[in-house]
Amino acid sequence: MEACKNEKGFTLIELMIVIAIIGILSAIAWPQYNNHVLRTGRSDARASLMERAQQAERFFVRNNSYADAFGPDDADNTFPSAQGRYTIVYEGTATGFTLTATSQRNDPLCNTMVVNNLGQRTAKNKDDEDTADACW
Repeated sequence: MEACKNEKGFTLIELMIVIAIIGILSAIAWPQYNNHVLRTGRSDARASLMERAQQAERFFVRNNSYADAFGPDDADNTFPSAQGRYTIVYEGTATGFTLTATSQRNDPLCNTMVVNNLGQRTAKNKDDEDTADACW
């Protein structure tokens, strides 16, 4: 009997090279994916804040007050964002309102985003530093 000269399969070195390539690619791709998820969450917060602000303005036009724009109960003034990545809190008085979105996924750059009845937009990171330019 002759020894089989055309053995099929992978050598250990070939397998280790493939694993190393996968490791390098995932080391590059994973942080990019996480950044994309965070940016998507921020756009979710911006869209939800602007939608709620428009609802409050419509309520003001009809009632000449921002108070109770989403109901008289305090529980009615807390909403999830459209994708659920931020919690939005509405605080309204007769003459103004503030909408605050707080990240549910611990966004390091845009932990809280705020808009008020004057259209002023602010944002803070986890260290309470102003990051409005990056978030809005």
